[in-house]
Amino acid sequence: MSIFWIAQAIGVVALGFSIYSYQAKTREKLLTRQMHGSFVYIIHYALLSAWTGMVIDIVVAIRNWVFVKKEKEDWAKHRAWLYVFLTVPVIALPFVWEGYISLLPTLAMLIGVYVRWEGNAATIRLGTFVGVVMWIPYTVFVESYAGTASNLVILGALIYSMLKHDKKPAKTEGIHGV
Repeated sequence: MSIFWIAQAIGVVALGFSIYSYQAKTREKLLTRQMHGSFVYIIHYALLSAWTGMVIDIVVAIRNWVFVKKEKEDWAKHRAWLYVFLTVPVIALPFVWEGYISLLPTLAMLIGVYVRWEGNAATIRLGTFVGVVMWIPYTVFVESYAGTASNLVILGALIYSMLKHDKKPAKTEGIHGV
């Protein structure tokens, strides 16, 4: 079996973590499961020589760990973490440059950090939607079948959630619509 197919098999395990994470009842469990999935994706992307994806998942794993601690520890609540997680991917970008395609997961990471730090549920869904759309061309480019499948599943779940939770009710003007 070649390294490519071993990477794809590992990616399927990471995809399982992605799907499993959304079954969590608490934010802490969701972020923890996503963190574990990120560790598996780090190996997956490393085996594919997809360095941008690998570094972004390293940052995601650390970000999720800090965001879990944010609920319990004062040090994790400090706003400096927002700037750390916005700066590290930008600093890392020249070192993991795979061409202009590297900009997409990096920008997705920046959007994801910001909306998870500042946003309400609707804003997080919208920011995640944009981020997932940006990741799909990258996962196709690096031939991450599991990454592409994961993003398509997440995209479908986001669209469903956005339609269910984020639509504005129609306004009526008077009893007879006048």
